[in-house]
Amino acid sequence: MSGREVLGAIQRAIEEERARSRAVEAQLEAASRNLVETDQARARALAELAAIRVAWLAEGGLADRLNEADRRALALLERRASLRIAVEGELTDAEAAQVRRAGARREAVEALERAAERLDEAEAATQSRLTRDPGYLALREAAQAAERVAVHADEKATLAEAELAAKGADYDADPLFTYLWRRGYGTTAYRAWPWARWLDGRVARLVGFEKARRNYHRLQELPQRLREHADRVGAAADEALAALAERDAVEREADGLVPLVAAVEGARADLLEIDAEIDEGAAAVGAIEERLAAFARGEDPLYLDALALLTEALGGVSLKALAREAIATPLPEDDRVVARLLELERSRETQTVAQAELREAASRHKARTTDLERVRIDFTRRRYDQPGSVFAEGAMIATLLAQLLDGAMTRDALWRVLERQRRVAPTRSDPTFGSGGFGRGSPWGGGSSGGSWGGKSVSFGGTKRAGGIKTGGSIGGGGFRTGGRMGGGGFKTGGKF
Repeated sequence: MSGREVLGAIQRAIEEERARSRAVEAQLEAASRNLVETDQARARALAELAAIRVAWLAEGGLADRLNEADRRALALLERRASLRIAVEGELTDAEAAQVRRAGARREAVEALERAAERLDEAEAATQSRLTRDPGYLALREAAQAAERVAVHADEKATLAEAELAAKGADYDADPLFTYLWRRGYGTTAYRAWPWARWLDGRVARLVGFEKARRNYHRLQELPQRLREHADRVGAAADEALAALAERDAVEREADGLVPLVAAVEGARADLLEIDAEIDEGAAAVGAIEERLAAFARGEDPLYLDALALLTEALGGVSLKALAREAIATPLPEDDRVVARLLELERSRETQTVAQAELREAASRHKARTTDLERVRIDFTRRRYDQPGSVFAEGAMIATLLAQLLDGAMTRDALWRVLERQRRVAPTRSDPTFGSGGFGRGSPWGGGSSGGSWGGKSVSFGGTKRAGGIKTGGSIGGGGFRTGGRMGGGGFKTGGKF
């Protein structure tokens, strides 16, 4: 499955999850609306009961208060409905803009593929021609030979430095040897009074300093000389590789690859710009969806105000007391009203539970939509959908996306699979051709692999070889012998002077 196809599957999963989320939000919106309507019905029923039994219920103007609360709540809900329609219009416009951006993105990806294909074909043709050019082949062989020498020299210097670090520790840990070494004993730099010279001589003979000094001197000198040599041949290898890279750049320019590179970079820049617009648009859509979700959850200010009005109006009324009073009166009308109130109370409890369950479901759908959006953003930012990007098992990815929608797969687990499945399709041109085979940058970037083109400068540092040509085997039969364990691996100290 190509990267574009995987991105399309991710986008379809996002749309499917959004559809599920909106279906749940529609149910939640209906539940919230029903809850308010139930409270309004309760208020009307109480007002009717008050009208039937004015002497009992109408004291303090309860009927008037209930009717007023109902009217005010209805006005708030009408304003809320108008506001929700306006927000839905904003969402429609934002989604239409995203559809247009998605179309522009498809065109930009196709343009990038075409530009990358033309560059890949041109690079392959140039490389084929250069493999038959004796002058170029000689330049490449010189760079390879210089690199082999530099790699060998660096390995030798590194081994000698490691040996100094390992064996030099014994010398550095011996206080008497260190004392004599720092004073320069046994060299022309040594200066001391006669009695001190005599005492130092006794110490030197006791610990075998002269032999140890020669060994320690060789142990220190060899890495320095080998590193200096490695630096010299490394600089020569850098010069040879720079010459090869320069020839690569010249040949690419002569074959007209420079404008093709510019076309690829321009197409990629256009795609990045569209991706940024899509990300901004997705954030805008998400913000509007959250406003609509607040309407569905009954968390918008107008809904809360309406609910508070009715709750306050009904708060002081006891249905049990009303039922007892209704039984005590001979009027059948108040019995019927009270029965209706009790039914509305039971209905309200059921609606409250359903609303809470729908809120949890809406929250889960929203979280999965957010996870998929993050996958999409990471996918495009890493250029997994661009030319040359393929995934080994498309059926597995489709299955995992379905599992994520069902809540059986996490975003992180899906992303790990995507990273393991991702491959780069082979191209006609070879990004390791010529100066590209040294692992330190070259004009050859590969037409469709998302690399760099245009003859980037080649800089290597001179000493440590950062890649280079594998030479195989060990240097000099497995390292350098510098006299075994210098002085027997330590020095006798603590004897009598």
